[in-house]
Amino acid sequence: MKMIHIIQQALALLLLLGCKAIETPPEIPSAGNDTYKNPVINYSLPDPTVIKANDGFFYLYATEDIRNTPIYCSQDLVNWKFVGTAFTDATRPTFEPKGGLWAPDINYINGKYVLYYSMSVWGEEWTCGIGVATSDKPEGPFTDHGKLFRSNEIDVQNSIDPFYIEENAKKYLFWGSFRGIYAIELSDDGLSVRPGAEKQRIAGTAYEGTYIHKRNGFYYLFASVGSCCEGLNST
Repeated sequence: MKMIHIIQQALALLLLLGCKAIETPPEIPSAGNDTYKNPVINYSLPDPTVIKANDGFFYLYATEDIRNTPIYCSQDLVNWKFVGTAFTDATRPTFEPKGGLWAPDINYINGKYVLYYSMSVWGEEWTCGIGVATSDKPEGPFTDHGKLFRSNEIDVQNSIDPFYIEENAKKYLFWGSFRGIYAIELSDDGLSVRPGAEKQRIAGTAYEGTYIHKRNGFYYLFASVGSCCEGLNST
């Protein structure tokens, strides 16, 4: 029985090491629960996006209240470990030099982990934009490929909050925040707008944070309404 107990402990340790954890922000309490309770992670992680990676673990990315886009890892969606950031100060995107990295969207495309992100200065709705970065591993490091477009280039005010989806072997990006929700077709590698593609407006000005799910032949649009950034009064 003692040998079985030792083996069980060793297996548990290997599972924890699978996330390759590094130093955890001090505000995060130690994990160890089998069922979730709110907050799932006791730290500010706005606009989260989650993917189940090829290693069997779940990875979460969020708006950079932790600078350079925080990444967390979990085996069970309950207990999370901070594993690092997608970028460093040296590698972070630069097309909006004073901008923050907001509302990422993680995907696995053509054998790469592809991270779409918004870059914006608060209130600068015509200079913000959406960019893309890639990595061979979900924990990074990510290589930035620059902007897909800025608001003043694509003529959509407040071009943030990207969401990627594939349909019939075509790749699309949806985006927008309280100035209309739009969509456009991407290139085959998902790293640029397809030449000649035209944007389409698909929803009005009440929404942001687009998420689209297809079920039984129907497409369902999920989005935020109201106010995004008023603490406990946000809706």
